Amino acid sequence: MELSRAFQAATAFIDATGYCLFIAFPVLDIPAGMEGMVETVNAVLGTAWKTEDVGTLGLETLKLEWQFNKNAGFTKEDDRPPEYMRYEKLPPHNQVFDIPDAELDKIWASFAG
Repeated sequence: MELSRAFQAATAFIDATGYCLFIAFPVLDIPAGMEGMVETVNAVLGTAWKTEDVGTLGLETLKLEWQFNKNAGFTKEDDRPPEYMRYEKLPPHNQVFDIPDAELDKIWASFAG
């Protein structure tokens, strides 16, 4: 779950900066790609961010999105995957979503405080 949250934070940063989300995998897999993306964002926005800031900035973005959704009336029940994902195996690894709801709630618990 922590890996998922870290990936969501990185992609939230990418998305919020105006880059297409389709660059996420190559940028996250190639350090020079991430550095280049952060450099271009700094050039456009006049910021001085470093690649180490991406996770923190992404989490801040996720927190703002979470708060917006909460204010719009969404609840933790809206964070649940569709029920079929708990029993329908997903190829090619034939896995099902097996994370208990209580564990899902822990991922975003820090945002509530």
